[in-house]
Amino acid sequence: MAFSTAARQAVSSNRFTLAIGVLVCLQVWLAYALPVFADETYYWSWSESLSWGYYDHPPMIAWLLSILPIRLVSLGCFYLGLWFVFLAARLYDPHSAIFAPLIIISSPIGLVGGVVATPDGPVFLFWSMFLYGFFARRDWLSAFSIGAAILSKMTIWLCIPGALLLLSGRQRIRVICVVVLMASGHALWSVNNDGLPWAFQGSRAIDGFNLPEFLAGQLGLMGPVLCLLAWRLLERGTVEQRRLFVYLSGPTLVACLVASCCLRVEANWPLLGWTVVAVLGAGLVDGRLAKGVLLYGGLTAALAVIAALNQTALPSEKGPDRLSVAYVDCLSKTRDPANFVALRYQDMSMVLYGGHSANYHRPPGRRRSQYDLESRGPAQLCGKMILGPPVLRSLVCSSESSISGCEPFMAMCDCSN
Repeated sequence: MAFSTAARQAVSSNRFTLAIGVLVCLQVWLAYALPVFADETYYWSWSESLSWGYYDHPPMIAWLLSILPIRLVSLGCFYLGLWFVFLAARLYDPHSAIFAPLIIISSPIGLVGGVVATPDGPVFLFWSMFLYGFFARRDWLSAFSIGAAILSKMTIWLCIPGALLLLSGRQRIRVICVVVLMASGHALWSVNNDGLPWAFQGSRAIDGFNLPEFLAGQLGLMGPVLCLLAWRLLERGTVEQRRLFVYLSGPTLVACLVASCCLRVEANWPLLGWTVVAVLGAGLVDGRLAKGVLLYGGLTAALAVIAALNQTALPSEKGPDRLSVAYVDCLSKTRDPANFVALRYQDMSMVLYGGHSANYHRPPGRRRSQYDLESRGPAQLCGKMILGPPVLRSLVCSSESSISGCEPFMAMCDCSN
């Protein structure tokens, strides 16, 4: 390959192995320093009642959270996934394999996203496992990993057609049989629950041209190195590299790109496609790009540290929903926990994770969630402590008297007027 010699020379210095070690240590610190986010507590609440499926996603994240603490689930999935990425890249190009995990962990989706326990963690792990099984010709491992990925997140379905086309007839039959066996419980649950989570994901409304936002999200979350490698694979890769890229990565990237023309596509959805780019593109990293990976990793690390050190100074109503000290303090100011009513799934999950209890009431027109499948919402809200942002509280209360210092989170619903 055009850049193999430069890549071998760069790896010999062990700088890149050391860089991965430094980023891993930083990531472990981030796992300790960053607060638990609302989406993490939402998935954690699922683990309190295990099932074959949930309103938003397949069940794997809940199963894992029922066994391990939140941060151990996120880091465990990420590091195991990185290991399989390295093994897959080593089988494909042993001289430059170290670049594959380095490129991923130096990007925001890896360094910061790897800390947060979401369905992205398990699906990244099992897709990376599939890539290793595919290159190692371990058919049963490939079959198991696809089945486990289906139980993790629905974005895997964008990868499955291309993966099946690359397999031989016998391999394809094995994968299909194992997938049917592993996913049957989730499929039956979905049939008995109005097609969830397919029905939820398919209910996204057309909301305009979002292509610029999607492209900016890919550049910001995945990083410029992955974007450049994708271009190099198409421009300078071998016939085999381009073939694998088209089959394993192309469907995900193209589908998300096209969908962004009429839907709001979240920036993390194409993660699996970019994982393939890291594996296939490791051998196309030359000396200059290798230095760029280190510099970009340093920039990502610096921004992550600044964000972690300053998150306590950020007002709790700003930024992503999180279980802050201020939120817990406000919950403790009420004497009767039974009077709590949460208006969003984020508030409901944070209350439960904080050791409190609450009822759930979704204002009309707001997004449905797992809590809508459970009977939690009281018919009468007057006299209840309403949890949620002021704009939502105004939809359910004619007037409200706020608790001093807790206005961003809660207020007593006063219906006397």
